[in-house]
Amino acid sequence: MYAQTKIKSRTETVTEFDKKAKKFITHKESYQLYNTNGDIIEEFGYDKKGVVNKHVKFEYNASGKKTKEIHYKDNTSTVKFIVEFVYDAHGLKTEELEKTADGSKTTSKRVFSYGY
Repeated sequence: MYAQTKIKSRTETVTEFDKKAKKFITHKESYQLYNTNGDIIEEFGYDKKGVVNKHVKFEYNASGKKTKEIHYKDNTSTVKFIVEFVYDAHGLKTEELEKTADGSKTTSKRVFSYGY
């Protein structure tokens, strides 16, 4: 999506009126890093105080399809869980497998089917 513009990162900020402070306050809501193909490779989410409350890394195959999401505990290097994506011969996503932090056990499975 962003490959044509060569964007390396994107920051999203939000400005909201704080009733207690009686003024507008701006805070960073998210930060994303992109690879040279324009795919998100890492994403951070922030609370209103600027503390990381979401951290995800993304992996892609040679065809540019997302194969894995690694979800971390806030801003740590501790993996919370992993999501793996499975595609059929036509490149259509057929499964999303949520797995334990070490990837050894599937905790949930989402299956996609297509009608032709």
